Amino acid sequence: MVKPLVSIISVHYKTPQTLEDCLVTLQKLKDETPLEIIIVNNDQISFKKLKTICEKWSNKARKITLIQSPKNLGFGAGNNLGAKKARGKFLFFLNPDTEVKNGCVDKLANFLQTNQGVGMAAPTLLEKKDQPFLIQGSQELNPISAIMSHSLIHALWPNNPVARRHFLRDIDRSKDQKVKAVPGSAFFIRLSLFKKVGGFDKNFFLYFEEYDLGQKVTKAGFDIYILAKPKVLHYWQVSTNQVKKVKVKNKFLTIKQIHQQSRFYYFKKHFGLLKALITEFFLRLSSWHLILISIIGIYIALMLSVLNWGIPSDNQIFTYQMDEWHQLMSLKNIALQGSPNIAGSAHGPLWNFLLAGAYLFFFYILGLVNPYLINSPIDNLMEQQKIFQLLRINTMLFGAMTLITIFLILKKQLRHQPLLGLILFTFTPIWLSLSNYFKYDIALIFWISLTFYYMFKFARENNLKNFLFISIGAALSLATKVSALPIIPILLFSYFYYQKNWQKNLGILGWGISAFILTFALVGIPDLWLGTGDYTEYFSSNLINNPSTTANFKLNTSYQWFLLIDQLPLIFGRVFTTLGLGSLFYTIYQIIKCSFTQPHALLKKYRHQIFTLFSLLIFVLSLAPLKIYATGNRMLVLLPLLTLLISFTWNEIYKQAHKNKRIILAAILTFAILFQIYEAISWLNIKWQPDPRQTSVNWIHQNLDAGSTIGIENVPIYQRIPNIFLTEYYSDQYNQGSDNLFSYQVITAQDKSLPPTIVITNSMLAEYQFSAAQKDLLQRLNNENYKLLAMFEPQLSAYQSKRDSFSFIWTNLVPTTSIKIYQRSNNDLQNN
Repeated sequence: MVKPLVSIISVHYKTPQTLEDCLVTLQKLKDETPLEIIIVNNDQISFKKLKTICEKWSNKARKITLIQSPKNLGFGAGNNLGAKKARGKFLFFLNPDTEVKNGCVDKLANFLQTNQGVGMAAPTLLEKKDQPFLIQGSQELNPISAIMSHSLIHALWPNNPVARRHFLRDIDRSKDQKVKAVPGSAFFIRLSLFKKVGGFDKNFFLYFEEYDLGQKVTKAGFDIYILAKPKVLHYWQVSTNQVKKVKVKNKFLTIKQIHQQSRFYYFKKHFGLLKALITEFFLRLSSWHLILISIIGIYIALMLSVLNWGIPSDNQIFTYQMDEWHQLMSLKNIALQGSPNIAGSAHGPLWNFLLAGAYLFFFYILGLVNPYLINSPIDNLMEQQKIFQLLRINTMLFGAMTLITIFLILKKQLRHQPLLGLILFTFTPIWLSLSNYFKYDIALIFWISLTFYYMFKFARENNLKNFLFISIGAALSLATKVSALPIIPILLFSYFYYQKNWQKNLGILGWGISAFILTFALVGIPDLWLGTGDYTEYFSSNLINNPSTTANFKLNTSYQWFLLIDQLPLIFGRVFTTLGLGSLFYTIYQIIKCSFTQPHALLKKYRHQIFTLFSLLIFVLSLAPLKIYATGNRMLVLLPLLTLLISFTWNEIYKQAHKNKRIILAAILTFAILFQIYEAISWLNIKWQPDPRQTSVNWIHQNLDAGSTIGIENVPIYQRIPNIFLTEYYSDQYNQGSDNLFSYQVITAQDKSLPPTIVITNSMLAEYQFSAAQKDLLQRLNNENYKLLAMFEPQLSAYQSKRDSFSFIWTNLVPTTSIKIYQRSNNDLQNN
């Protein structure tokens, strides 16, 4: 038998018929070059069938050797296995989904025989119509060429000069061309060189091994060519199209995941970790990612535009949103006394305070801020400003991470329709308003959203790891704010609802509950078991004291109807509310209808909708004990679930609609989204305009006599009085008021005498109460002939100004209100 000059090596995986077609063409070749054929079977199932095929087509002139791999080794390692048995001077690596044309083997072998400086040579690959592929072979694949030729940049700018040069688009393909890499589907390489460079890197299971081999061949001092005349027809990805997932190193991966994994390894191996990370970031960007980045960019820009609104400055103490000040005091009290549940602090679990404290400490280490310079509310106001800027940015970062999480949930559940839900979620008044404050609300929604992300992942992959992530996420949600308490029954429900054979997998539930308890105990309530915190006041004020005053409000309707019809549209926007309630009723109707008409298909069609409805119901019920106080930031927990419900509903309606109706639906939704964005931005516009606490100051300087006594209500920090009054009052409290223009008296309606000038804020609130201290005070002012000298109001949009002032105030999304300055008439002053 003549010793073969060429060893053809082909790795097979689950395509026996394709391989047989390839072997037939090889045995029918008229080429004279002695060759052998080596088949490596990576498929553990089809060995017998493959053996029959190989025996059928093997002959003395062109012997076929079949090698069974111990497991699916992948492309590179499989070829390495075949190369060990090769006897030829040249190796011809060939995919099974190819058809070698006559003369191809002779021409490639002769080229390498006569060109000793060439290490690799590849034929021209043809499509099914015998036309050459437009892209085959390339220059070196480096980070720049990859980003410009394989990323979204290439999709947007396909003819950029870097990509043209990389893909060799301007070369004459009728001539042999020197390249840096050739397609792995068909190429020659010298056996001695293959052994010298170590063969294929086995860490490349599939993809990018040809780029890696090209790098090694070039570094060994050899050239690489694509030849014009040798031809191979390539049917492309026949094997990879047969499978959805492949087991790689004891883990099942999709073809896409394998591609990404190999790509990252290639760049890490040849260009280092940092360049690999940067390159991978750009290469994973899709048009959806571009949209996500754009929305997050707009969100961040909007938050930065109001970053300085209502925080301490040269002429202002405290924050307009006093919850922010109390949250800062929580950080201080945790550091000093081990708990935020102390008078003057924002009470509750510790997790968000611990994170914020660590975050702020990082900037302290860098020397950017120094919280230790602040001993009182009137100390180092500009240092306070920097601290609150950083803390608000912390909230903004949680907001950005939440948007990413919501996007991932919607993208995974709806595949190609995440945009509607993401825009509606981002542009709600409550989201944009609360994202501007250092509070735990936005962080809470991040942890809740992350928990739901893993719940939906657990629905696809019932394993311990996913349920542990659910449990830890749920614990961190509750450890952020007690409003997440409903996450506990939802956590339990997710196990029984999504876990297949839940009776046999109770260990997963046990581990999950253990992880929840341990996480919550460690970072949620360590002050409780350490004996440094008391939660009594926190629960009594929120669940007993405040709700008990609901009957004192004059609403002309039930408080439930007030929350649903009045507060919900204000807080979420009218478009979002309409879509949300419409989606709620639509989903309930469809589920009931399906349960009667197609009960066997109910869980298949509405599996996630039922889970979302259950979760929404639990969170709504959790708001019931709060009564009229179940508004503002308390409603925020409904936002992710309503967004999911809207997205599920409109995705279903859109898919079922005829093409012409889709155009109409898209037009309606576009108009609705634009109006939703207008509503949301109108709330930010209030912060872009001068606040009454600022605009009143100039009038006060011009119209009130220095040395006057100003009457203010208790407690001054919650009354939203003009900046000058608040600053001077607390300067006096801390014995630093020697330069004050005015003196101050905290007043009530029961005082023996009242000062001549009195400032009243938030008077609309008293009008909606049967009894209120301010109501009595206003009555006394009227009886004693006080006149309204000036009134300063927040600049609301046309949309907001049409709403009832009480409704606006009660949302507390933007803590501003009207300021009224009263003064006793001159005659009364003289009489007094």
